[in-house]
Amino acid sequence: PDPLAAMAQNENQFNSDTETGGLAPLANANADVNAKFDKNMAFLNKYQFPGTPVLIFQDTQGNPMSLYGVSPDDLNKTIQSMAPFSG
Repeated sequence: PDPLAAMAQNENQFNSDTETGGLAPLANANADVNAKFDKNMAFLNKYQFPGTPVLIFQDTQGNPMSLYGVSPDDLNKTIQSMAPFSG
């Protein structure tokens, strides 16, 4: 019911040794979940991103940038280099 809370739980309880998250995988995902998964996988494949997480943003000069598999230190540096959101 709360995707953001689920993502936080999964990340906060991630086990690097076993490469598993803090949530058990769904045994039978519904059609909506499967459709979202398929859409995300098609995007990753189309643009040849090798894994997740993927960040797509503009730097402060307006150049398009992408970053994947980012460490917490790199994430902080990346956030500092992003242009402000102009929605």
